[in-house]
Amino acid sequence: MEKLNVRYVIYNNHDGLANRLRLHCLAHAYALKTKRKLVIDWKRNVYCYATYHDLFVGGSSSLTMLSPWERGYFRFAERFNRYSFDPNTLSDGDGVESLVDLPHRVVDVSNLEASVERGSRLGPYHQEVLKSLIPRPEIQEKVNQFLDRFQSPTVGIHLRLGDFVNKYGTALPPVKRYVAIIQKITQFIPDAVFILASDGDEETLKPLLSAGKCKVRPKVNLRQSLEGMQDALTDLLVLSATDLVVSTPNSSFGGFAATLGNKPIVRATEDWERTLNKAINQNLISTRLDFPKLAKRV
Repeated sequence: MEKLNVRYVIYNNHDGLANRLRLHCLAHAYALKTKRKLVIDWKRNVYCYATYHDLFVGGSSSLTMLSPWERGYFRFAERFNRYSFDPNTLSDGDGVESLVDLPHRVVDVSNLEASVERGSRLGPYHQEVLKSLIPRPEIQEKVNQFLDRFQSPTVGIHLRLGDFVNKYGTALPPVKRYVAIIQKITQFIPDAVFILASDGDEETLKPLLSAGKCKVRPKVNLRQSLEGMQDALTDLLVLSATDLVVSTPNSSFGGFAATLGNKPIVRATEDWERTLNKAINQNLISTRLDFPKLAKRV
């Protein structure tokens, strides 16, 4: 009879990699808060051609990984004792702690906004959730092999073009803005290495590649493939391991990388210099990036 007391959190997301991971982390935090079992409904599609277990090991289970009795019980409970949160349940600033522990045996958190733009919503479960994201060994090995080359401080540059060109058009920051950010940081940290993760073509990125000490990994450009998605996760993990992340506005990829690595982030908005100065003056930058103190201007 104890088996029948099992309760679950389920989520599904059809977006790209970073958006799926944001919701996964929020669902996991809610599962920890309410002592439930997390069930992943993460299918391959054109936006993310990989399942969770194509990318990560251990931890959470998909429905097919549950025991036979549990699959039957879960389907029964999901059909007759299920709750889905209202999309507006979390407002700006609210975290997982504000979500009540519901009596339903299955709670679906798929509708919740999992944004990390205003900071983590994972509350006291932040570290435990992020530590549970263990990449597959072959992916972690690629990350280590690339990063082991650099002894100097590193700055991750995420410049998103691709689908964002159609989505945001002229609102996208020009490449020269990223060049200006690199030049500004280089003034203070001459030996800083800038690691570029971008879906832009070589011609578009040429000004950036010639600015500062800018490095790129060999890429698997076909995102609609398992190898391409594993390569995208490699990029995300590399960014998360740098000392500072510079990222395209509105992109969850750079935002989640900064959250995963607990690193400061500077968005390439028009006021990027104010954000960078603020991070420096508030000692948010890693000690490896030993900036001189700036005059208080923010």
